[in-house]
Amino acid sequence: MASVIRGRHQQLFGTQLTLWESPGEDTNTEPNDHYRFTLQMPMIQHPPSLDYGRLRYRCRFKLTAILDHRRRSSLQPLLTAHHTVYYRPWIPTRTLKVPVIRHSKNLVVQMAQSDIVAGERCQLQVSPSSSIKVVLELVQIVTLPFQMNDERIPPSETVVVRSAPFDVVPNQTNVPLSIVIPADTPPTYCFGRVITLRYELALQVCLKKKSRVSWPGSCFAEDNQVRLPLVIGTLGHGIRVPEDMKHYTDFGSFDTSSVPVPKFLPCIEYENTPPRYLPSTLPPYPSCIST
Repeated sequence: MASVIRGRHQQLFGTQLTLWESPGEDTNTEPNDHYRFTLQMPMIQHPPSLDYGRLRYRCRFKLTAILDHRRRSSLQPLLTAHHTVYYRPWIPTRTLKVPVIRHSKNLVVQMAQSDIVAGERCQLQVSPSSSIKVVLELVQIVTLPFQMNDERIPPSETVVVRSAPFDVVPNQTNVPLSIVIPADTPPTYCFGRVITLRYELALQVCLKKKSRVSWPGSCFAEDNQVRLPLVIGTLGHGIRVPEDMKHYTDFGSFDTSSVPVPKFLPCIEYENTPPRYLPSTLPPYPSCIST
């Protein structure tokens, strides 16, 4: 498991286990043989899987299976297979007691929930003062450590998803608008050693005027934009992170030996299990009962 930025490589952790080893030359394997295992992650929060090309940053987690022969003199294994693991830290979401309200020249925005889980629909309400078109955008904001205390270098922003234009007419109150957060969106996190990640919901507002300029044209401007902070979590409302959970930054940057690593657990095979259910026939329970 490693993190890469600007050509520098830093491994977060690594562990390995021999799943099967032949005791002798006469032991052969069959094509349909399976070697099952269970991998238990430690109570450590790591950065989420992320590939951010604008800053040449990548955080990847992968499983590697190697097939080799013990008597081979070559350093190259017989077969190597890699499997990508999409890791997500535990990010809680909270319920607001008072909705978030923003005022602009053309509308009032009200959002009841500012924390949401990826894959869900983000909902809000607007009350316009004139005929407008509104486009919702989920903006991903990536900040490097040196940018936190230097306002001259703005953070990097990327629009993750954009909605279709909503037509909103005046004299209406609490007009519902919504946008679906993609399920593969990385969560908000601020404990990264290399970057921090946060989100904002941007409302692009365009006034409907009798003009020859076609929609959307150049009607969008910075003063016609409303932004609301948005937290994208991985845990539903009411689910808390365990108190003994730690961040990987609590350990040394270079002393990777002190960071707890995942554990391989033995796979438990249950023999006395109910028969497989088939909708067409009743399960033969008597045949499974030993006398």
